[in-house]
Amino acid sequence: MKLHLYEAGIRVPGILRFPGRAKPGTVCREPVSNLDVLPTLCELAGVRAPGGRVLDGASLLPVFEGRPLRRSTPLHWHYFNALGRPRSAMREGDWKILGIPAAAESRRAGGAFTPEAMGRIKGMTLESFELYNLRQDIGEKKDLAAAEPARTRRMADTLIRLHEQVKAEGPDWRAGG
Repeated sequence: MKLHLYEAGIRVPGILRFPGRAKPGTVCREPVSNLDVLPTLCELAGVRAPGGRVLDGASLLPVFEGRPLRRSTPLHWHYFNALGRPRSAMREGDWKILGIPAAAESRRAGGAFTPEAMGRIKGMTLESFELYNLRQDIGEKKDLAAAEPARTRRMADTLIRLHEQVKAEGPDWRAGG
């Protein structure tokens, strides 16, 4: 548990062995997530993915065939008990945006969600953003939000929408809620 949404906290190398599908020794730089497993297995089995819930992942079969992965929903992360300020992140190609809530809370990072914590989470809004080009700056040293205002606004709007969806799906344990 790394407790960060910067690349050092979410970027992890992976190894896949898939005889007949993944060529041994192949290196893939396409970012993928464990959320991609279910859509991949469904496509392999020739069945439709379960309905009634938003599935954020995408089938990885195009990657195995040397084709680009097309996502209907960008990769995104929301870590409400993160160490540090960013609480949400989204990846779009080489670009990554981090969403930061309005006020820093004094609380212990990690840990379980309590009714009080869920109340704070449900009320959390993303107010400021950092933008990085990961191809040019894997260490996320140069925030490009001011230099790329149109990209920042477009990506921020998408991240805010996804953030609101994630919050809405979470339980509401507040009294009377």
